[in-house]
Amino acid sequence: METISSIKMEQVFFSYGEEQILKGIDFNIKKGEKVLIFGKNGCGKTTFMDILLRLEREKEGNVKVNDRKIEEFDMNSYLNKLAVVLTDFYLFHDTIKNNICLHQDITEKEMEEIIEVCGLHELIEQKGLEYNVGENGEHLSAGQRQKICIARALASKREFICMDEPTSNMDIESKQKIMRKLKQMKQGVLMISHDQDVLEYADKIIYIRNGMVEGQGTIEELGKKN
Repeated sequence: METISSIKMEQVFFSYGEEQILKGIDFNIKKGEKVLIFGKNGCGKTTFMDILLRLEREKEGNVKVNDRKIEEFDMNSYLNKLAVVLTDFYLFHDTIKNNICLHQDITEKEMEEIIEVCGLHELIEQKGLEYNVGENGEHLSAGQRQKICIARALASKREFICMDEPTSNMDIESKQKIMRKLKQMKQGVLMISHDQDVLEYADKIIYIRNGMVEGQGTIEELGKKN
């Protein structure tokens, strides 16, 4: 599959039975753009992500990649362009290093930078990269597990990074480090969150309320529109 230059939703509707979750969503993320889908719990943010990852299919409207309907692409090729951090992330019964790298080669310098950015240096100093995390990271805290999954996404170097509430178990310092790193990266970043601490790092915020887009723009532009 060719390089992804844009991913779009055009008038996307979705419902579970008679309950309408998304109501005419228009969305566009370009290569390198950092986009935040923001809103309260239950507003439809996670359903939005599920549709982009093809875990759910829209009832009406189109999802497009490079201005072509997503159905025209091989799904494995499409998904292999994306690094994904979901709320129900999984860690393998393996070492910290292998959970981050997934057995691909990255340089020692790259690993050191990722460890620092994700706030894993204290864990690595105590346990080492060869420490086995146990089944789904049972030997780690929730915050440590989340940081390793974000480190995995950063190490993958895929074209777009999709993240669902990635900072939910983190302190403010860890959030700031990771968000600054994401802001600097060449990859596009799509983040779903209701955490106001991350708003300032987005190139574009899409505010969703009751399944509809209530506003789009930077934090300053949305602030002016109240």
